[in-house]
Amino acid sequence: AYAAEGPGTSSASNSAAASPASAFSAGWRNLSGEQRRKFDALFQKAFDVLTVEEEEATWTEILDTFPDVPEAVARAVSNRGNARARQGKLLEAVADYTRAVALAPGEPDPYLNRGATYEALGRLEDALEDYNRVLSIDLKDPAAWNNRGNALMGMGRFAAARDSFKTALSCADANAYAFAAVNLNLAEFELGNDEAVAKDLRSLLARYPDAFPDARAAYAMVLWDRGERLRAEEEWDRAIALDSRYRSLEWTKDFRRWPPRMVAVLKRFSETTSVKVKA
Repeated sequence: AYAAEGPGTSSASNSAAASPASAFSAGWRNLSGEQRRKFDALFQKAFDVLTVEEEEATWTEILDTFPDVPEAVARAVSNRGNARARQGKLLEAVADYTRAVALAPGEPDPYLNRGATYEALGRLEDALEDYNRVLSIDLKDPAAWNNRGNALMGMGRFAAARDSFKTALSCADANAYAFAAVNLNLAEFELGNDEAVAKDLRSLLARYPDAFPDARAAYAMVLWDRGERLRAEEEWDRAIALDSRYRSLEWTKDFRRWPPRMVAVLKRFSETTSVKVKA
């Protein structure tokens, strides 16, 4: 959950790239002009490096060089958490986000990112608590509502998840936040609202005909469950041509986190069609 897509398509966020030039802690005021320039250069370097390992090392260098500047530490440790999460260092990432929360409890990003990491660790109750904390800071944060829905869906609370996805879409331009629309349809399918799901997924695919395999893979399963086998296979072929990960039952179940009914349809699909789905 540390780029465009994470577990259950939960979102993460980078802390602001700007230096804390407008902050006024004693640690910042005591820096010389040369030290401030070094800070700015290191901060920019962290965003310019080519590998996530270099990024993590640069955030660590900032933390080691400016330990008495809370503005620098809060941003650097939160962003280092992101770098660690992208490398699968999930427990280390949680420790960084927790440190960032302690330094800046009014900032939403560390809670959002820690929540996404808790999801990856299977700690859904902890994730839900963090998303609720984000919403206590900003009630109109669409990423928090979407991620909250993912956590609730993983807990089997499908009606509550549906409501969270609807709120996410009401807080953001649906064209810019289409993953929440697919998540909403997954929840609605689990709740048995098949006709509405088929109609909405068709609408999404009309807007994203060649760039949204997530919606197309889900639509293929809806069609298959309705008995429209030929169309289902055609849609499935188009989906996996864009993103072959949907051929993995394990990935679709455990990382994309399709809910149980959709996974059951995929299992039946894999058993009765020539289209291969790996277990």
